Amino acid sequence: MEPSVPVGLPSVGQTCYANCMLQVLRYTDPFVKFLEKHAAGKDSFSDILLEILKNKNKDISELKQDICHLLVFLESIDETFNRNCSNDCASFLHVLLDTLGRDDDMKGNIDLFFVEVFDEIECGDCMKVDEIDMQRILGIHSTAYIFKEGNKLLKRSKLCSCPPLLMVQIQRITHGENGLIKSTDPFEFDLTLNVQGCREENRIEETYELYAVVYHVGDLEGGHNFCAVRHHLEWYICDNDRVCKCEDLEDVLKFKEAYILFYERRQEEVSL
Repeated sequence: MEPSVPVGLPSVGQTCYANCMLQVLRYTDPFVKFLEKHAAGKDSFSDILLEILKNKNKDISELKQDICHLLVFLESIDETFNRNCSNDCASFLHVLLDTLGRDDDMKGNIDLFFVEVFDEIECGDCMKVDEIDMQRILGIHSTAYIFKEGNKLLKRSKLCSCPPLLMVQIQRITHGENGLIKSTDPFEFDLTLNVQGCREENRIEETYELYAVVYHVGDLEGGHNFCAVRHHLEWYICDNDRVCKCEDLEDVLKFKEAYILFYERRQEEVSL
């Protein structure tokens, strides 16, 4: 039975990035159902992940142990996922899905978050548009790139598929005078997102609804991640083991701190 409110996750080191993404996945219903159907045997990576996502009322010491085991699995794939080292939320999700994809029972078929995109390059002089590099990626990025030399070429990515779940990663890293810095420029987003087709032969028109937001406060040298999740039409802020209900949507629409947006494709209503 679903709890009335979300339950926090304990910290097991510098793991706010992991707790943040695990909270998002807890309230990603299609992902949880996928795991329930395909999870491997006891103590496998997928089984441990499902235990964390499903058993929200589990004893705190057992939950800590499960999170530690999960990170040990990930560290065997990427040594940067040591629980005593900070890391990036998006990278965590990438490696987590990659680890799941290595499980034979998953059959490499974790398509919920993946989207097909193609890049367009537009010439500012003749306005000619060329399409290049069709690729299948995890989520989309928020930035269009303008090439340096005279700013005459514009590169942008366009969707050519609509996955059940859409992850939008806001580009917060920019070049400053002394190297890379974190940008805190406001990035405005809505609770709903309309996606329309970018190719005549593959027409797309879908509506997505926001169900989770990952935030980052601090700079590139250090910082903290927390998230907001939607549960039964209410929004909650989850910050490790602390959870509080949002009394105002302004608590969700933090345009300067938002880092990753999660949208779910709206299901068509069936008329009886």
